[in-house]
Amino acid sequence: LIENWVFVGSEQAISIWNTDVYFIIRNCTIRGFSNGIWFITVANGRIEKTTIDVSENGMIIENSRNIMITDNTVNCILVNIGLDSAYNMNISRNIFTGYIVISGGNGDIFSYNTLINSSLHIYGSCMIYCNNFMIKPPYDIIVPLSSHVEFLQNYWWKPRLFPKLILGIIYKPGMERPEFRLPWFFIDWHPAQKPYDIAGMS
Repeated sequence: LIENWVFVGSEQAISIWNTDVYFIIRNCTIRGFSNGIWFITVANGRIEKTTIDVSENGMIIENSRNIMITDNTVNCILVNIGLDSAYNMNISRNIFTGYIVISGGNGDIFSYNTLINSSLHIYGSCMIYCNNFMIKPPYDIIVPLSSHVEFLQNYWWKPRLFPKLILGIIYKPGMERPEFRLPWFFIDWHPAQKPYDIAGMS
């Protein structure tokens, strides 16, 4: 248990590599760093009730599984969750400011989060439900051809009575760059009529 610490510094706050031991980072504050929390080849970790205010990467989760990220406030340029075959990640009830990448394998759930001035890049199969997208369109939804992404009951900036069409991009990955990129519509069939009260937001 890493709990009730205040980390102030310049480069990397917390790095955890190569372990499947159950652990929790809870109720910590990270500020002033370039990068916040970095997991490489980690299983069974949790990050909860932690404030991360850094200049570059708030979180990097790489080649990891069974990770829970809940009730955090993350202010940064980039949150990169799920590089290199990460899977079974549950990201819920967080407040994010910045660019969010969800990538990796299957079984990822992104729910009850609030996104402020954010864009979302999804690489891999993921369920996106009951989130507050507190940003005006266009949204940056970029999904590779082989992925399955489902949107359900999200709040899209304002109340909506009808299904929400989400303009994004679908692409075929190449060795060095995408082989093609095409405009694509995703659909949230039952968008929320009002913002969810998430992590203390009204």
